[in-house]
Amino acid sequence: MEKLLNSSIKERGQAVVSRGTSISSLNSGNALAGAIVKALILFALLMPDPAIAAADRAGFSGVEFYGSSQLSRVELDKFLRLKPGATYESGEKAFLRLQEELAKKNVKAHTEIVPGEGGNYYISVDVVDSGINSTLPNRRLENAHHINLKNEKPFGLLAELRARLTKVQQEGRAATENYQQGIRYYSDIPATRIAERIMQEMEGQEGGIYRILSTDPNGERRADAVELLNWTAPYVANCAQLIPALDDSDVRVRSAAAKYLWSHIADLPNDFPFDALAEGLSHQLARPSHHDRLRAMYALVALAKRDSDSITAIKSYDEVKLKEIANSSVIPDIQKLAEMLVKGISNPPPLKKRVHGGALDTTPEY
Repeated sequence: MEKLLNSSIKERGQAVVSRGTSISSLNSGNALAGAIVKALILFALLMPDPAIAAADRAGFSGVEFYGSSQLSRVELDKFLRLKPGATYESGEKAFLRLQEELAKKNVKAHTEIVPGEGGNYYISVDVVDSGINSTLPNRRLENAHHINLKNEKPFGLLAELRARLTKVQQEGRAATENYQQGIRYYSDIPATRIAERIMQEMEGQEGGIYRILSTDPNGERRADAVELLNWTAPYVANCAQLIPALDDSDVRVRSAAAKYLWSHIADLPNDFPFDALAEGLSHQLARPSHHDRLRAMYALVALAKRDSDSITAIKSYDEVKLKEIANSSVIPDIQKLAEMLVKGISNPPPLKKRVHGGALDTTPEY
């Protein structure tokens, strides 16, 4: 299975796939194992440019639309004017045209170009309904102000690491991630050497990272701070600190937090606050962006596998939304992932003392 979502939003912050998010923000069991393998070969939403270039060899495959009274599907199709199989270049032009039309109509929306399997691509459009969105919590920063670490070198090294990962990706030999005792390493040796330097510079700086997450008004810096936690040892404490970040106002922070949590859920102790984690992920699943839905579903699969008692909470919080995604998504892999989750939570086991193992027997890989 491919390693998925190896990059954070920051890594593709200026690239085409994340362009929609950035612009729209300006506008505002064993039996399941086979299904999982088939369902989870998803391309990263924020892959470096070569993955986007691959889309040129396929074509436009559909629109993932979650609308409201502010924008109809007929209007959306009129703005896009895309036919099935349209080239990626045509899709880019249509995407930018859509941004302009939404701005004229003063419609707030999260829009993304989503790479699909085999080089196909989709356009995801989530109209931000102020009434529904207002029911989702957004964490308020505490006495918002810029926070400096005792040692700021890790931020520079993180940029260096991302540059290295982008380089090997462009050379057609993308690095894969692996975790050892809670620390992230890479198949690419030079990238791992940079990661080891980050780990050295991060020693004893977890407290400063936590303060950045709760205080610093710069969303990009908060997201980078989450990434730096991948090279600190206390992953259980880090995970507990990151649950509130699932309600951050910035999608980059939520994304980085969800990925960190996903990578460590299997190793969390029985006394971890899994109920709070399930609730936080349910908020993310409900947020109006394709990337939030994708990150949340990955983490929910890992949570259902790790903690059988959480299956009841997932069913209570997310069954309606998961069924909606399974029934309406035009992106096959996303649809299958939602269907797999719906099946996995359909018959939750009786609540009992928390133990390893849940309804889903395979944890998908990013």
